Amino acid sequence: MERFSALKPLASESSGGPTGRPNSAKGIALERRAISGTSPVGATLKRIAHVIFLTLVVGTSVAQTAANKPYKVTASLKEVANAKTFVEGYSLTDGQRALLAKNLFFTYPLGDAEMFWVYGRNDYKNLSSIVTADNVLQIYHVFFESTLRIAEQTALNKELLGLTSSMLSQAAKTYQDCKGTPLESAALKNLAYFGLASSLSGKPAKMPAVAKAMVDQELALIKAHQGFAKSAIFPYEIDYSQFIPRGHYTKTPLLTRYFLTMMLYGLVPFSVEKTVNGKTVLIKEQLQQSLLLARDLELSKAKTRWQRIYDVTALFAGKSNNLTPGEWATACAKVFGAKPPVKAYSEDAKLRAFVNLARGMRQPPIVPVHRSRTGAVAGDLQLRFMGQRAIPDSAMLQRLSEPDMRPFPTGLDVMAVLGSARARQILDGNPKEFNAKGWREYGSQRKTLEAQFAAIKAVEWRRDLYWSWLDTLKPYLATVPSGYPSFMRSQAWTDRCLYSALASWAELRHDTILYGEQSVAEMGGGEDEPPPFVKGYVEPNVAFYKRLKEFVIQTRDGLKSRGFLTKPIKDDATAFLGLLDFFLRVSQTELRNGKLAKKDHERIRHIEGELENLNYDLLRTAAGYQQLSQDDLNMALVADIHTAYGQALTVAVGSADGLVAVVPIEGKLYLAHGSSLSFYEFKVPVSGRLTDKQWQTMLESGEAPERPFWIKSFFSKDTIEKED
Repeated sequence: MERFSALKPLASESSGGPTGRPNSAKGIALERRAISGTSPVGATLKRIAHVIFLTLVVGTSVAQTAANKPYKVTASLKEVANAKTFVEGYSLTDGQRALLAKNLFFTYPLGDAEMFWVYGRNDYKNLSSIVTADNVLQIYHVFFESTLRIAEQTALNKELLGLTSSMLSQAAKTYQDCKGTPLESAALKNLAYFGLASSLSGKPAKMPAVAKAMVDQELALIKAHQGFAKSAIFPYEIDYSQFIPRGHYTKTPLLTRYFLTMMLYGLVPFSVEKTVNGKTVLIKEQLQQSLLLARDLELSKAKTRWQRIYDVTALFAGKSNNLTPGEWATACAKVFGAKPPVKAYSEDAKLRAFVNLARGMRQPPIVPVHRSRTGAVAGDLQLRFMGQRAIPDSAMLQRLSEPDMRPFPTGLDVMAVLGSARARQILDGNPKEFNAKGWREYGSQRKTLEAQFAAIKAVEWRRDLYWSWLDTLKPYLATVPSGYPSFMRSQAWTDRCLYSALASWAELRHDTILYGEQSVAEMGGGEDEPPPFVKGYVEPNVAFYKRLKEFVIQTRDGLKSRGFLTKPIKDDATAFLGLLDFFLRVSQTELRNGKLAKKDHERIRHIEGELENLNYDLLRTAAGYQQLSQDDLNMALVADIHTAYGQALTVAVGSADGLVAVVPIEGKLYLAHGSSLSFYEFKVPVSGRLTDKQWQTMLESGEAPERPFWIKSFFSKDTIEKED
């Protein structure tokens, strides 16, 4: 309970589908144009990395008057104006017709590698489109991941190489100074630690044979990545399976090396205590290592590099879960004085005084539970050189798991804590699925978390982009009020929105897989004739679009106030705001039963190109304006989020799903076709943590696991696509 209070804002630390393709000639042409770099948007987001660094998503409640009258249809769809035209283009099964009669919508496995392709097919077949808010969620993910990737490739990797080189050089000097003293072994292991980091970054270094032997053992364990094993440098077990490169870090060798080095700095603790057979024991040598490390950072003059890396990554993923070198150095100065001689770290009385002081410092919000077979487990009081981050959902999952009774939590736990009443109903209504061993404390723990997170003020949700992303999911989890279109008023629609929110959350975990502290409960073309006029529809999610609009406005204004608002970035912000304004205006018109202009319907009809250009421009920017590969053009992704009993709980987004809904347009009912996110949750052995490519191969070969059972309220396993 006490540790979770640390989820309040932390004090500022310092160093001080595979198969689907668009059928329309226009869609294919747009895709080629976007990939080649000649699209109208062009290089509009070239400097977007600067944008993300200075922004926060602002949550705002939006009151929206809705005046849609309730409506129903029968399975014959005789009430639908375009039913005949729709079934000429797509095939509906009896089961799908029954879902339309019951819920007025359903989703199905579309199988497209990109969400916007379906809108090109609708255009080609002269059928109505429904542009779902899922498309905006997907763009947000691409925006977030692309900008983070740009930062890592263009700035952070260079800083990391410089930091590692400086620390390795200083560690070698410290080792020479400590030879023949009680600190020699601690200094040698620090040298091996930074020698290992240098090797992982692609620059093997010369060092004493005994240190090189440690590095070689660590490299072998990292290469084997079999899970928890005894470290050669540290006196406890480390989960080496976490060193499997995944997320966007498999795209280039540079990103892979960056991942491995940062994983070492973020995952491996300098723990001043360890638990042996249930007893806490002080590790004097590790304590000395940690003190020497903090001292070396000061002497190396690499604090600025450390701070640059930390500040940028903290914007994306938050503050360190564990104490930082700057916090460690501050405590050290209080006990040992400013610039103490190395020999001071051998005085037992002062070492004990330091430990007592450190115990009173901030506690980690996430405390993984690992029971070692060898009896060597790192204690909670620890320093990490560039610690993984205290992301709130991992804190939730840690509190809602227990090694013996409930080793594996679920994404629904996160949604329940964020405010989803439906997630709570599913969890509590299916104890055999979600609490099979009847862990008694589960219910009370979750209620406590629900209350704690409900009490968090809006400003606290804006502390960094990770928290803000979670905050933007809340409108998807809220109950749709009266007056909204009937297809959005059923429990099935609430289930679908919960499903989409889980998919967006999976994208967040994927994008920050290197930085987020993971929870652990471990035991051991043109046409001949003008096309007919077709009306379209936008999912009227006013609060969500409003939130994203505020995000872009704060981006623009934040850049301007800091002197970074160049004309290209200003033009980009204007274009993005124009798109969001369109979604907002259309949504508001739909909710009051207003009539859209013909040009608005035409824009919806051709929305594929607009979404496509924005997605591909972001991806090309992240790829350094190189030609995109098929892997880049596949939305399917995967991320492991929790470890227990040698298995990794994994969440994934699959290929795009299709969505068919009966929507009200200007006094008549229409069948509209769009796209939706898909979500999976399953377990894999820790030695086989999945990459995006491996997951995409599983989808292509039909080896993907079953989807969550509770989506049967809205999901049909049958496609509606007709064979050519």
